[in-house]
Amino acid sequence: MNIPSLSALASQASATLSALTCLPITWLDDGHLRIGTHTFPLCEHLHTSENNIFLATYLSPSQALALRQQGRYYLDTAGNAFVQAAGICLFIEGQTLTPASPATPPPTGLRLLYYLLSEPHLLKAPYRTISQRVGVALGSVSAFFTELRQQGLFHESPRTLNLNALLARWVQDYSDVLRPSLNARRYRWATAPGIRWAQLPMVTGAYWGGEPAARLLLQEKRSSLTSFTLYSPCLPNWGLIPDPSTGPVEILAPPFPLPELAGTRGIAHPLLVYTDLLRSSRAFDQELAQQLQTHHLTHLL
Repeated sequence: MNIPSLSALASQASATLSALTCLPITWLDDGHLRIGTHTFPLCEHLHTSENNIFLATYLSPSQALALRQQGRYYLDTAGNAFVQAAGICLFIEGQTLTPASPATPPPTGLRLLYYLLSEPHLLKAPYRTISQRVGVALGSVSAFFTELRQQGLFHESPRTLNLNALLARWVQDYSDVLRPSLNARRYRWATAPGIRWAQLPMVTGAYWGGEPAARLLLQEKRSSLTSFTLYSPCLPNWGLIPDPSTGPVEILAPPFPLPELAGTRGIAHPLLVYTDLLRSSRAFDQELAQQLQTHHLTHLL
């Protein structure tokens, strides 16, 4: 195979891997791949040096396993990879050539509802301010409040909302409409973090949800967890292994820029965390949801 085809494969593979891991990965024209601060030569033939990264369009799970058993590094355009170096342990499996569908934009009404419930001061703001904060058209804000008024859920003077009814609507619509669009994927740990899970490095734009976020918000970060929910634009470099059936780590695309409480960087707003917990069938998560509502969502009580 000639150099142009190698270049095309390498460019595609590096772009896929970079999106999955959030690592700076660059294909260099001299036939090398830069991962972070390390540079590796690429090859398309297994008889070359073992220090090279073997590049393929796609490697089946059995082919990838055989390469790892030989101590060979590899990368394919689907994003499956195995590379080790000082400060890097990159292992991704289970990726297919069928790309995941991008997260669909949430309905405008759901987005507005989320912001009004999580930032109650917005209710008193001019419609234009609400439009700018939420990132929706001014006309959509007016139409949203008109619909709520017709349903008896909003009164104009003074502005008030039926919070109990709207919270119930948010929880239901999140489960039925919004969450199915967030491309949820499950993983298991290559090495479980134990009580040090709160020290895991977070990628830009990622937020803990569910039990981890509740533990952090309730100042219980040294607890050992059984389930992990993360809203993240890409796969963090935590040594995760795809496990669609029983993986304890669930990663979802963020539905939109998530409002944060002051001093809670990397944690989804308590409203979203509360909603995550209510979806769980575990009595323990239901109890966490009630604690969260009592301590962080008093304006919705």
